[in-house]
Amino acid sequence: MVDRGRVVVRATIDSFHNPRALRWRRGKHSPVGFSLDSHDLEAARAELLDPFRAGEGATYRAAVFHEPTGRPVDAPDRIVGGDEILVFDGIFVCRPELRDYWDFTVFLDGQERVSLTRLGYVLADAPDGGNELVAHVLKWVERIDRYASGMRIYLDGEDPRSRVDLVVDNNHLERPSIVARPQ
Repeated sequence: MVDRGRVVVRATIDSFHNPRALRWRRGKHSPVGFSLDSHDLEAARAELLDPFRAGEGATYRAAVFHEPTGRPVDAPDRIVGGDEILVFDGIFVCRPELRDYWDFTVFLDGQERVSLTRLGYVLADAPDGGNELVAHVLKWVERIDRYASGMRIYLDGEDPRSRVDLVVDNNHLERPSIVARPQ
């Protein structure tokens, strides 16, 4: 993508997942595992962020792992151009290991929307009642807790809202709004 004479390179932390064995080493439903073990930060730095920091002429890869298939990605090597801007997105990117790479950061707050969506998943195929309903809800609570509590660990520990340049309320996709600007 080219905008205002600059080439925009899009990348995501989701292309730098750890294999499932590493992501689940603390347990399949572990919130700590979700928060700390989801991504291969070393690969993100070595393959993408450090080359962009080095600048024009450095070789980078925008992806190394495809989480849905559980397989490494054979992404081609690319060369950082003098007119390129890296736009990098994803969860947990304000953690200490990555903070120094960012020139400008945006926190998209969609927690309310995500929680309601997850509740919809729980209720979508719920049995009518009794023990089956209780078992169904408990199964979903365990799954959801990995993500909700893992995110809470990150939010409480790193406080990304206070570290970013811009906070956007993205709970209503049809009308996002800026709630905090750089000072």
